[in-house]
This record gives sequence, structure tokens and C-alpha cells, in this order.
Amino acid sequence: DRSPFYRRKFQEAGVTPGDIKSPRDMAKLPFTRKDELRCNVEERQPFGDFVAAPRLDIVRLHTSSGTTGKPTTMLWTRRDLDRWADMYARLAYSHGVRPGDIYQNAFSFGWFVAGMGGMAAYERIGCLCIPTGIGEARRQIATIREYGTTAMSCTPSFILYLAEVAREEGVNPADLTLRKILIGGEPGGAIPETRRRVERAWNAKCFDGYGSLEFQPIAWECAEQAGNHICEDHMLAEVVHPSSGEPLPPGKEGVLVLTHLDKEATPLVRWWTGDVVELAEEPCGC
Repeated sequence: DRSPFYRRKFQEAGVTPGDIKSPRDMAKLPFTRKDELRCNVEERQPFGDFVAAPRLDIVRLHTSSGTTGKPTTMLWTRRDLDRWADMYARLAYSHGVRPGDIYQNAFSFGWFVAGMGGMAAYERIGCLCIPTGIGEARRQIATIREYGTTAMSCTPSFILYLAEVAREEGVNPADLTLRKILIGGEPGGAIPETRRRVERAWNAKCFDGYGSLEFQPIAWECAEQAGNHICEDHMLAEVVHPSSGEPLPPGKEGVLVLTHLDKEATPLVRWWTGDVVELAEEPCGC
């Protein structure tokens, strides 16, 4: 009703909302790809016509980095921001963050989503939050030492660099107070050797956080560190064959496709992430 972009896509595919009665029926719907949204925004500036909320209800804009072309724009309503903070908070809680933790947010706050999402989430849990942003390595180390930071989020390359800087300052990072490290924004959290390097350097648990501009967050590890838990009440996840697009059963490796279940401003249907994953249905120890 509200998205001209999807109204056109579904009409072209010959599908109506009434045709979708179960998750299996999602295969009747076309995929949505990044190039489509980029072209849509260029043709219908500034936001495109895939926006599904009234302009006065929209209160936040973030963009992609633009590494593969013109930055993509995503929008949020107040309710969207509340859900985002809630998902982020419960995922952080699942790897042991609690009220009273001192959280240092070393993700970027410019344009992209990671910095703002972290602040909203850890504040919701009840942590004391320090928005340090990226860079200023020596000041980051000084902040950990001065305030007793116990939880931190940043990229894997930055947390390893901070360990080097600490040693240059005559400080053993393993002797500091940091005990829970969320890493994302780059490959690393799910790479065993990278995780081992981070955990050995800081004497802390290292958790993988997976998300994107379009779906933030998607899935994070819990304290079991046995794989990422997807937010199934906020998004529908499918794994499909990379060539044919046919849905694949759990345990088979394929491309992750996501659909928003409750996003108001810029909901996406069957978003082709391009990320190769495997869905597992076995219960986690948590």
C-alpha cells in the first residue's frame, strides 16, 4: 500500500499479498538487490520511492560507505529506532553485558550505523557508555585504564592495533579491565585465528557481530560462542542457491536473503545480502 517500488515489483512478478500465506510462499516474490535501490534513489531523489512511511514520521538517516558505488540511503522512524536498540541490546546482553558494565564504543559515528546503534543498545541495558569513536589509539588506552572499561565494540583490526599501542606504552593489555569485546564491520569475528589473537591479547571474550546498513543488526554470538543467533522475530531469513535462487534447507551453504517483518520506514523484501552462510536449526546451549 505504501511502497510504489514494491507495488511495481510485485505487479511485474504477478504476485499479490494474498498469495503469501506461509514462509514457503516467499519464494514467489522477486529478490531485491543493492543496485536496484541505488538506481531507484538516483531516479527518485533524494530517498527513492521504496520508502513506506510518511516523511514526517522519519527521524533518522544513515548511508552505506559507498565502497561499491554511490552510497545507499536507509531511513528509520522512532519505532524503528526503538526496535533497533532493543535487538542490539538483547544481543549484547546474550554475551554477558549487564547493567553496571562500562562500555567504550570505538565504532564510527559518521554516516554509518554501528556507533549510534551501540550507544542506544548499551544505554538501554544500563551500562555507563563512553562514545570514543574511531582513532586516537593512545587516548583509547588511557580511557580504558582511567575508567575501567569492561566492554568494548570496534573493528577487529582496531582492537589488535590497540593491543600493540598498549604494549608500546608499557601496558600489558591482558592486565586491563576489558573483558567483553564485540567486533564487527570487517571480517574477523568468525575467523578462529583472529578471535584467538584478540582473546589472548586482552584476556577477554571476543564476540562476532554481524549486521549491515540495510539490516542492523542481523545476528550476533551469545556467551556460548557457537555461532550467530539471528533476530527471527524481526526478520525472515532464507538461504538460497547462489545461481538458481532456489531455497535451500538448513545445513546447506548458500546466499543469505532477508525480509523485514516490522520495519516502517524502508522495509526490504527478500534482500539479497550476497553473504554466503549456513543456517543451523540445532538448539544452542544458551
